Amino acid sequence: MSELVNTRETADATPSRAAAPAAAAGATVASAPEIPALVANAPWVVWPVGRREFYAVIAFALGLPLAWGALIFGWQALGLILVTLAGASVMYTFLKLWMPSSVRLQYSHVAASALAVAALAYPLTPWPYMVAAGIITALLAWLLGGPARGRPPAVLLVAVALSLIVRTPRRWPLLARNALLWGNARHAVKIGRYMWPQRHALHGAAAALMQRPSRALNRLYRTIWRAPHSHFAARQIQLAMVFRLPAPRMLFSGIMPGRVGCAGIALVAAAGLYLAYRHILRASSAVLFMAAVLLGFLIWPLSAAAIAAHSWRLFGGIWSLHAAQAVTLTAYELCSGDFLFAAVFLLSFPGMAPITPVARRWYLLAAGILAAFLQRAAAPVPAATAALLIMQPLAPWLDGLMHRRSWLA
Repeated sequence: MSELVNTRETADATPSRAAAPAAAAGATVASAPEIPALVANAPWVVWPVGRREFYAVIAFALGLPLAWGALIFGWQALGLILVTLAGASVMYTFLKLWMPSSVRLQYSHVAASALAVAALAYPLTPWPYMVAAGIITALLAWLLGGPARGRPPAVLLVAVALSLIVRTPRRWPLLARNALLWGNARHAVKIGRYMWPQRHALHGAAAALMQRPSRALNRLYRTIWRAPHSHFAARQIQLAMVFRLPAPRMLFSGIMPGRVGCAGIALVAAAGLYLAYRHILRASSAVLFMAAVLLGFLIWPLSAAAIAAHSWRLFGGIWSLHAAQAVTLTAYELCSGDFLFAAVFLLSFPGMAPITPVARRWYLLAAGILAAFLQRAAAPVPAATAALLIMQPLAPWLDGLMHRRSWLA
């Protein structure tokens, strides 16, 4: 991959290959008299991905959901973010001092990678693990050749490995409304119904222990997958919506337990719009990935138990529910994992997907369907992040298989 990545490609813009060097050199496309008017008005923007500003924008956008995570999960989550960044900074400084001539690293690239790792972590992960995660993130960024090589970012491997190493409980904390930011999330009590209480309703505790919406959905599907159209299933869905799932306004407002940077759905979406405005995120890629995740939820069985039972007739089990129930539960699934976070932030990193447009579309379609499968199978890892990691070896193969051909060659 070259050191210039075209982040706004048009479908049949073959002349853009000739115009890219001029744009990279700071020339204005319209100023070249030999270029036709149609080409001169084409919407190219070429980002040199080795520049620090590219990753500084990603790090700035990551600050939105991370700030919300620190607010609702407390100072432990804030400390987790800071120590991860500190570990990455120490390793970056060490590498720069140890071999300054051979290290092609940008600090903004290392910082953005470390912040993404922190965003995918459990809010109460022990800090030594996060320091190690930051160090390993910077080290892997160096081993992979720096930001300009276009290789897969270290975020995927470190985030998935951290999820497998750190054992997470069934219930995750959410600070009370009057204990935000400075409340102790470890001082938490279980509550029987999904709500956002104040401290007096928790007998003085600072946080409530609740199931994540994704886990509550997996538990519901394990209960109803044999007969999703029965009266028993309808009763279980009603109970889950009343007691174990947040109200839709709470879900979209980000008032739910989850990973540090994945809970604030509205803020992640706002960051995605900002990255698309800065021509760093391909909006079409993010939309395609989310559409593929939705397609996966529509075709996969409701539970891993159905897959284990070889009940092929149960594929597409969500269609057995009533229309209103199916739409509501699918919306919960889309918003309760790391799907939107991966579509916005992970796909912003160069090297995450194939270069050629056709290969990239097939890659994102397969990755989204795989992410939905991992979610339904209750995998102990962030589903979208793990799916992109599993698909990484196929990216260069797809580029070679579906590279753009010319009739003039």
